[in-house]
Amino acid sequence: MAITTFAPIGAWLGHTALSEAARTALRSIPWLAPADETLHILALTTLFTAAAVLHLKILGLVGHDRSLGTLARRLLPLTWSALAVLVLTGGLLVANRPGRYLRSDMFIFKMGFVVLAIAWTLVLQTGFARHERYWEETPGRRGAAKAGAVAALVLWSGAIVCGRWIAYA
Repeated sequence: MAITTFAPIGAWLGHTALSEAARTALRSIPWLAPADETLHILALTTLFTAAAVLHLKILGLVGHDRSLGTLARRLLPLTWSALAVLVLTGGLLVANRPGRYLRSDMFIFKMGFVVLAIAWTLVLQTGFARHERYWEETPGRRGAAKAGAVAALVLWSGAIVCGRWIAYA
């Protein structure tokens, strides 16, 4: 059974000036659609790589020569920058065909995974803002960070898989 909760929003958005502007731009500028898709994929790759390295470090699988706080300070800004590019490039894709995306179960699942992964990233960053070793100070925090790292890797991977399935579902 398809998730149809967001279909009316897609129908409404498809009749807005924003959607019309996106369709017009993508039709009239020949290089815009492939450039948008390319930037979206590059930003996704950047975000996933930064998130994966950070979460694998939390799990103790990589980066034994650097502290977690140092790695987070370098990777979290990259993660947020890539996410901003994803929002812009993905926004253009959705604005172009909102009905198609907002009727797609895979798109809804993808966005759910993304929202949950972003929420964990905010929690993670809040801890680092308090103290560079916040997630390493107690066994409880280390355990929470490790559980969050596993969850984040699953969530980001789920978002990627669902994103690819949008075209085929």
